[in-house]
Amino acid sequence: VVEFQWKIRSPDELEDVLIFTIDGEEIGLLEGKSDWEWERFVVPEGRHTLEWTFIRTSWETGSHMGYLDALDFYVPEDSAPEFTEQPIDVELDGLGSANFTVHVDGWPFPEFQWYHKGEPLEGETDETLFFDSVWPEDTGDIWVVAKNEHGEVKSEIVKLGLSFEVDTDLADALDASDMSFLGSPDFEWIIQNDETSDGEDALHMTGLPDWGGELQYAELKTRVEGPGELTFQAKIEGELQIFRAFIGVGGIWDQDFVTVRDNSVDWKEYKIAVPEGRHTVTFLFLQGPKNGGDDSSLWLDAVSYTPSEQPAPETRLILSELVDGKLMLRFDAVPGRAYQLERSENLVDWQMDRKLKPEQAEATFEVPVAPGALGQFYRLKSD
Repeated sequence: VVEFQWKIRSPDELEDVLIFTIDGEEIGLLEGKSDWEWERFVVPEGRHTLEWTFIRTSWETGSHMGYLDALDFYVPEDSAPEFTEQPIDVELDGLGSANFTVHVDGWPFPEFQWYHKGEPLEGETDETLFFDSVWPEDTGDIWVVAKNEHGEVKSEIVKLGLSFEVDTDLADALDASDMSFLGSPDFEWIIQNDETSDGEDALHMTGLPDWGGELQYAELKTRVEGPGELTFQAKIEGELQIFRAFIGVGGIWDQDFVTVRDNSVDWKEYKIAVPEGRHTVTFLFLQGPKNGGDDSSLWLDAVSYTPSEQPAPETRLILSELVDGKLMLRFDAVPGRAYQLERSENLVDWQMDRKLKPEQAEATFEVPVAPGALGQFYRLKSD
């Protein structure tokens, strides 16, 4: 096993690169300006060449440096997982991302599963849990379980908090009352009815700082559950500006999804295909050099999201485990769909036990074992 820490120092706008390879195959990658980051990788049996490469992506003036430190190579011994670094609470007072990271010793390397409010987060099986943008429904208790063949251990429970309320007026102006929107706090999205695509109202962004080399831009974010299609209307006025609409993590200089640079465009409909899963969609607007002229402007209107029809998975209850006198049951679900859990002792008379509305595709819940009961049966129904 090889462990090390590395970091990059470079101008904010540039993305210099550090690459770690084993026998010429890329194993680790660090991009852009960063603080120290800890890495750990398995080196296969035998003799191998380990190499670290720093790539400067631009000859623009400024400090371009890559650092490597705390290098350690060792042969691990079999052991149960043990946390050497616990996650910590995250509290946000506005639009932003959240990152939870743990370090765990143990051999073989432990497997991970993150939990939110007691439910496993599908696909979150690394040492780091990352939210590209935090929404009110993301808040609550967070923890992770690490396990290998010698045991398992649960991390400390931490909290993800958000001191910020969703402005429902933004959704109303965009004709999207069934969606939620978060705007960047530094610049205000104006609700107005002077310029619209439908004669009612729309959002307007203007008056952004003149371009001076520092990235200052307005953002508006929403979240959707794919697969599906997002459509919206936009109008742009100005000579030098950038408008982007994209899924996930993106930058001002990218050109994928919807990108309009330095052009005035009358009202036009745009479409973005949303892949399967939960995604954040960002609308981004940057003012270029004004050169003594007027402010550039962006108007947004008529935002709509249409989910694609998905075949409902087979609703079959599966016994996961028995813990402390309770049965842990799971089933494949359609996120957001309502389910009714019913119970019976004779397969004839059924009673409602509870309602379930899973947020993940794999739902897990517990039921008590009834002492003295001759039989205990459960079934699921959905709308």
